Amino acid sequence: LKHKDDDRAWALYGLAHTLLGNHRSARTAYLRALARAPGCASYAHNLGHLIDVAFEQPREALRWLKQAHGAAPAEEEIAASYAHALVRSEQVPQALAVLERVFKSRERSEKLVKRWLGRTGRASSGADLSPRALPPRALENGAASNGSPARGRSPKAGSPKPRTSDDETLPK
Repeated sequence: LKHKDDDRAWALYGLAHTLLGNHRSARTAYLRALARAPGCASYAHNLGHLIDVAFEQPREALRWLKQAHGAAPAEEEIAASYAHALVRSEQVPQALAVLERVFKSRERSEKLVKRWLGRTGRASSGADLSPRALPPRALENGAASNGSPARGRSPKAGSPKPRTSDDETLPK
């Protein structure tokens, strides 16, 4: 970024580092892209998804994913990333509401959430995904009114940590 310091260059730098597994450098680059283009849904989405999946910090990721979803509410991929972080943050009713609004299918939304819950060992956590579990109005206003998150286990101790780079050098 020697010649031009713009958001697209930083975002591309972030994507490249993500693909190389240099997650800390990717995070820094996405933050720099967002500093130059704060309303960009794709930059916020990429940063949020990286934080959720690579750093295993879904609650921190919610800030960026909510921003991205707010800027591009019809984008299925962004909605799915936001819902994924919500599920991992034990906010299953809210995740279902986000997915159902964008997919326009309760069945598809529930299937995806159940798959995510199964991967985290929470499928039998008591999260009720039946039609009566969420009041119909919860989906209209974007949040469940029952406010009861799924009860689940923390990720297994000893699970693999994301690969990160010690090389934090970024162009100035």
